[in-house]
Amino acid sequence: MPLLPPGLIESSIPGALLSLQALQRCKLRRCNVAIYTWRPVLSTEWRPSGSGVRPDRAVSRDTLGLLAAVILGFQSTACGGETAGPAGQPDQLRNPVIASDFPDPMVLRAGGLYYAYATTDGTRRIQVARSRDLVSWTRLADALPRLPAWQSVEVGKTWAPDVSRIGERYVMYYTGRSLELGRQCVSVAVADRPEGPFVDTSSGPLVCSQELGGAIDPTRFVDADGSAYLLYKSDGNCCGLAAELWGARLAADGLSLASAPQGLGVRNDQPWEGRVVEAPFLVRHGGRYYLFYSANDYASSRYAVGYATGGRVLGPFAKATESPILRSGGGAAGPGGQSVFEGPGGLWMAFHAWTPGRIGPGEARSMWVVRLSFDRERPVLQR
Repeated sequence: MPLLPPGLIESSIPGALLSLQALQRCKLRRCNVAIYTWRPVLSTEWRPSGSGVRPDRAVSRDTLGLLAAVILGFQSTACGGETAGPAGQPDQLRNPVIASDFPDPMVLRAGGLYYAYATTDGTRRIQVARSRDLVSWTRLADALPRLPAWQSVEVGKTWAPDVSRIGERYVMYYTGRSLELGRQCVSVAVADRPEGPFVDTSSGPLVCSQELGGAIDPTRFVDADGSAYLLYKSDGNCCGLAAELWGARLAADGLSLASAPQGLGVRNDQPWEGRVVEAPFLVRHGGRYYLFYSANDYASSRYAVGYATGGRVLGPFAKATESPILRSGGGAAGPGGQSVFEGPGGLWMAFHAWTPGRIGPGEARSMWVVRLSFDRERPVLQR
């Protein structure tokens, strides 16, 4: 049920809302034809009817004529997805926006388009999809078709990509398996285009922390002064050790570390976190730093998202007492693997989630996107 875009005006029937300006714009863009049924309720929702325009109760002849003429569907794929609903929400946004397996999603805006990257699905080492409106997505070719010689080519070992534009090229941090160390480690690849193909010419990991269980889930953060940092998780839970979040300053080209890694003061020490904290993602707001992270067993409905705050990029961070702020519910089971990006109207969070009742290996973690705002210095997700 699509939401009508802004610029709404009332028709002759109370509660029925139409946007003539939006319809005119849509018509010029050769939208798909669809017929809608009016619902006489105080809402901006419209229900498609498969057999023609049929009001749910008696309406005037003039209004019927108007509704019969309004057969242009507000399909973002046909209208280019350029109109937006309330509070900057893309018209027709319905989660999950990518229903197939698309874990650990990260979204980048480049050239007026959105690119979403994800952990391997078993056929592509790094998945990438493209959209102009966050609603309709086109799956593209493998973003990382080849791995460097030091990595295992075993299926399912390339995880959690994070892509940034640095200068005139795109840099991707991701997780791969070291043959020598027998651990998951962080590596880096570059490309001329946001969709890739990305090329990794490294002879070894960017960071690995073998004694701490390896390193996974890298993300890049750029501070207000332009300095860049790499955040990641030491994968201690793989080996009976504590899981912990780390950070280090990056060199200007993003291809090496400019400082030794240091702990951010966040490890699995809360009941809701279980044995795992992972997927760090940092946001600066109002002079404070908000470190979002996922915790607990990813293959369960207990997986969830919390956050911690600090006064510096590399911490120390203090966990929020209201965590987790994103947990199972509303059709999403075990949400996590989150990232934050600039979208229509402000900040958005992308994350993956299982379908309730279909959780664990062999099932799909689909991609969801929701608005992120702040209320009195507390992050709020608008699901």
